[in-house]
Amino acid sequence: MNQTPNPIDGKSWLLLSLLSVLWGCSFLFVGIAVLELPPLVIVMARVVGAAGVLLPLHALSGAPLPRDGRTWMSFAVMSLLNNLIPFTLVVSAQTMIASGLASVINATTPLFAVLILASAGEEALVPRKLAGVIIGIAGVAVIKGTGLMDHREQTLGILLCLGAAVSYGFATLWAKRRLQRIPPLTSATGQLVCSSLFALPLAFAFSTPSTL
Repeated sequence: MNQTPNPIDGKSWLLLSLLSVLWGCSFLFVGIAVLELPPLVIVMARVVGAAGVLLPLHALSGAPLPRDGRTWMSFAVMSLLNNLIPFTLVVSAQTMIASGLASVINATTPLFAVLILASAGEEALVPRKLAGVIIGIAGVAVIKGTGLMDHREQTLGILLCLGAAVSYGFATLWAKRRLQRIPPLTSATGQLVCSSLFALPLAFAFSTPSTL
């Protein structure tokens, strides 16, 4: 196990900042959408729309999509852990808590990823990582403020967001073990294709998207 931290250059910081803005904006837009649409319809629209963008981009890249069943099974599991489960939990949570709070709770994802990777023997839980986990958990406790059973709707919303963060943590482990050698664009495209195949029947089974 290589524990030497990799330095982040200026370009990476810029891309990370752009990613944080794009990801953060999703909570704002979901907060608007949940006022009118059921959570599963929002999740369906999100993954189907993303797959519709990535499929032609992947085709333009000239790289073929994998054809073996094992890789697609890996995509399917990743689509559940990284898309369908956390998106559904977060969107449902945003019917109970504010978008800003949901985005802050979502930022605990690295904490769970560190703990899950350490539990699986993929990375050592060195002191600096452990300190980060403790500070992060303390931050969630400060945000919640009152007792766990006070404001039950808010508590449930926070717990749903934490569940999403845990799912992302397991997605990190799955990607590290099963998707490490697959190009990022191919991995993202495969995940979203599988997510769309899962989300479409669920959205139509538990809501009526065609009437919205």
